[in-house]
Amino acid sequence: MNSTIKIRSLLFLIEGLDVTQKASQDNKPFPLLDKIIEEGNSTLVVDENNIAKEYPLISICSFAQTYKDGFSSDSKVSEGTPRIFTKAVIEKKKGGDDEEVIEVKYIEQPKKLSELTEASIFVATNSEKAASFCEQVEISYLYNKEGKLKLEEIGSPDLLIIHLKVGETQRNEILALVEESIKTIDHEFLRVCFSPFGSDLPISQLIEKHTEQLGSKEENIKSAIQGIVPKQTWQYYRGKMVLENASCLKSALLMITNRKELNRADTIKNIEDYLNVAECVPRLGGKAIHSLGLLREILFELGKLPKFGA
Repeated sequence: MNSTIKIRSLLFLIEGLDVTQKASQDNKPFPLLDKIIEEGNSTLVVDENNIAKEYPLISICSFAQTYKDGFSSDSKVSEGTPRIFTKAVIEKKKGGDDEEVIEVKYIEQPKKLSELTEASIFVATNSEKAASFCEQVEISYLYNKEGKLKLEEIGSPDLLIIHLKVGETQRNEILALVEESIKTIDHEFLRVCFSPFGSDLPISQLIEKHTEQLGSKEENIKSAIQGIVPKQTWQYYRGKMVLENASCLKSALLMITNRKELNRADTIKNIEDYLNVAECVPRLGGKAIHSLGLLREILFELGKLPKFGA
């Protein structure tokens, strides 16, 4: 990867690697990734639909289309060369003092990227399914089934998503690739996601681990406290309840965010800390977020989408 690549927001999405599982005793150092983990915090990304477990990229970038029956498309994908879609053009009007006024138009159920935002998003992937999805919703992409992603050809999008579908035995190889990319891609914001996360525990138990700090081991007292705890942010999307409780969740992915100046670091120090999932989950500083809101959060961070409620 070329060191001249400059990206505002960089997101790695590693599909098929559960960092709570260790395939080998070979402990290779990943100092840059560990620095990101130590200075940032970790969040569970959840979704009640099977699509999140099977195709996490689609869950995050589907503009809240749920695809409850699975995603399918007969779109023909390009391989080996970048497939570029044009950015949206936002209508601007002049104010009383000739200042620009951006007219914000909301589309309730956008079907393609240009209906959601003027931001440029690029997905580099080794998954034909992910490329097919990008083709359908008009997100620019580079697909190579061998995983040879020549990012020098993609320009400088606002958000670059490097999506790799891998096997558990590729743990060290993929972590080394993330390590090298952190070093060679000039980025302003960074997120590293692994899917699935915590395969040894039901997702409802992962969520319940967050409530252990409520302070009592006596079940009747703990139950009473939990009974008055309000619904959490991750249960809502655009002001509407989408998750009544954790029992309907099928999967979760782990998102590591390094925003040293903007958020408080949690107590997770390195990639090895995730191996003991029961102990690490209560320490996650970011708690949980619904996958439907993740792309909107990133776009707001980039100044390309209004904040919820704004």
